[in-house]
Amino acid sequence: MMITRIFSDEKGESHFEDLDIPLIDQGEIGYLSENFEVKKLQFSFKPVKFLW
Repeated sequence: MMITRIFSDEKGESHFEDLDIPLIDQGEIGYLSENFEVKKLQFSFKPVKFLW
């Protein structure tokens, strides 16, 4: 999954960075990324056929 990271450097200047986040097939619940240390952040992709 491609995402754009937006951040500022030590000078306070804004930057953009494209990141490719790997997703892992978790079966019926879809594809999930690993957790990222922030508080918690997880990316998810659900196939169209997925029903809650």
